[in-house]
Amino acid sequence: MRKAGNVVIIPDFLPGKRALAIGLCVYHSIISTVIFQAPRFIPFSFGPTFEASVLLLLSCTQQPS
Repeated sequence: MRKAGNVVIIPDFLPGKRALAIGLCVYHSIISTVIFQAPRFIPFSFGPTFEASVLLLLSCTQQPS
């Protein structure tokens, strides 16, 4: 296996590298959306500063009705 610094390069003869990368991107976008939209199941907060930033982020992404 070849190395470029600390990164291991996937061998050229491995088929489906692009399909694997696209699949991982799709999987990550679906799973992160589901987790982000899920209700909180751990009753813990880092305080009003963090809660306000999440609310600000949510209000920026919602479309006006």
